[in-house]
Amino acid sequence: MHAMRQRPRPTSPPPAVALRVSSLRRIRRRGIAILFQRCPACLAGSVFRSTFRMLPACQVCGHRFEREPGFFRGAMVLAAGIAAATFVALVVAAHHWLVPALGLAFGLVVAAMLYLLLIPAIFRYPRVIRAYRGSGSADRGQLTGRSLS
Repeated sequence: MHAMRQRPRPTSPPPAVALRVSSLRRIRRRGIAILFQRCPACLAGSVFRSTFRMLPACQVCGHRFEREPGFFRGAMVLAAGIAAATFVALVVAAHHWLVPALGLAFGLVVAAMLYLLLIPAIFRYPRVIRAYRGSGSADRGQLTGRSLS
């Protein structure tokens, strides 16, 4: 009789591959949390109370967003750079697509209106990014005394 060949059992990936997959998942989760402006410690609580007002701490885990006075000064510099780049990009796009057909004044007005619509995002995202850069893994769960891993 013909002996059946056994298929090798699936094994877990080598540690280097598992680490890479784990890192990619962590980066993806944090990227989604930044996109939705969530807490850097628990990735669940909201960072903002209203359009331009930050919460002092996460309502889910208690993580403080502003570590010390002046913590978000770097975010203001980043916001200024993002604002300038955004406005220049909008003006260039308007000049390319709108000015030839509708004139310079109309193109600039449209660029300015689009820029005004983007101000909340230009204000919020640099602060969220700064909160993520300032939150090390050592301070996670420190305020509530529980582990968030």
